[in-house]
Amino acid sequence: IAVPMVSGEPPRNDLRTVKVDDSVTQICQVLRRLLEQRCLLTVQIGSAPECFTSAILEVVRDGEFLVLDELTPHAGHLRLRDDRQIQVRGILDGLEVRFASKVAQISAKNELPYYKVPFPIRIDYPQRREVHRIPAPLHTGFPVSLLMADERIVSGELRDISPAGLGLRVRTRTIDIKADRNTIAICHVSLQPPSEFVADIQICHIDPPVRGGLPRLGARFIGLQPGQTRRVEQLCAEFAREQRRVR
Repeated sequence: IAVPMVSGEPPRNDLRTVKVDDSVTQICQVLRRLLEQRCLLTVQIGSAPECFTSAILEVVRDGEFLVLDELTPHAGHLRLRDDRQIQVRGILDGLEVRFASKVAQISAKNELPYYKVPFPIRIDYPQRREVHRIPAPLHTGFPVSLLMADERIVSGELRDISPAGLGLRVRTRTIDIKADRNTIAICHVSLQPPSEFVADIQICHIDPPVRGGLPRLGARFIGLQPGQTRRVEQLCAEFAREQRRVR
């Protein structure tokens, strides 16, 4: 679905956002595609890190709500009694869809629970990047540290890079999955032989950990100088050569 960029938001290479006030029909279309393709959904409740599985059973355009199947494991259903705020993720046509909402009603049919959930205020979903990102060699391990505006240090490991941005796996718990999204940071990448690449970035998305894993973070470069751009291009070329060598 071709969805226009929301006015006033910063340009991004990998994320579009739909506002429900502007496009209820488009949001409904995305939800119906999740239903029609029987996509499994990952659901988090409140701020808890645990993930549960569900699926969409029905999408009601006129009422602007959807119906979610029972959460599994059953502990998720029990937790909804105390906290009904949910964050939902699913893969649609190979691309991740994300939204947040609040369970309005918990019901059951033939003793099988289901949940009435209002349409989200917004749906975030990535589009295919115009600039291909090159994976970093896994055997090398390039440490990354982000200096946040409040002077927190977020440590991680480089996973991929392109002239437009980079991705990393976060190794510290100093990241805030909600508050740090769209924020600006100074990025330090430790390279080999011992050297360092430094650039300003904007954090575009933070993927929460799944099954005890580590969060992943995607960011775009901001205001690269010609020398920085050349260094990124060199890294992309080096990583691409390494990819071809190990195939």
